[in-house]
Amino acid sequence: MKNMIKRTMNVTSMAIMLLAAAVMSPAFGQGGPARASNQGNDRIVDAWLTTVTPRNCETGEPVMPPFNSMVTHHQGGTISEYGANPNTPFRSPGHGYWHRAPGRNNYFMAFTFFPLTPAGQPVGRIRVEQYVNLNGSDEEMESYGTFELRNFAGDLLASGCSTATGRRFN
Repeated sequence: MKNMIKRTMNVTSMAIMLLAAAVMSPAFGQGGPARASNQGNDRIVDAWLTTVTPRNCETGEPVMPPFNSMVTHHQGGTISEYGANPNTPFRSPGHGYWHRAPGRNNYFMAFTFFPLTPAGQPVGRIRVEQYVNLNGSDEEMESYGTFELRNFAGDLLASGCSTATGRRFN
């Protein structure tokens, strides 16, 4: 019985840490200054360095310190992502998609990754959705969105919100 309670507490702790990581990685990309003019509507295509701040969805207040992430928006609408969240040190890379949203500088992105135990076993799946706005020069971005941590049966274990700021990797 004690082992079962301890195991449940460990899974719960991991879920909370993974949830924080899910809030994690919103970043977005497009080519640098010389590339931006060649991309047309795909100005987000590039590698982006971002700082992600997990937030309380109701109040908007930060719930943990910011962390860094990197998101690459590929031509054609796919994403590669990795967040360096100390609360989720064990995880897979993220993969997803992006598309334009209404407005000249607006995009939507979604990606998913697997939080892992220290032994490398997946414990569920985190899905991140972000709305992205590029600044006028297309060199900086900001975003806001949500994340959900679900077990493999599809049960919601945790959810939250985040904001991010970023710049092109040059």
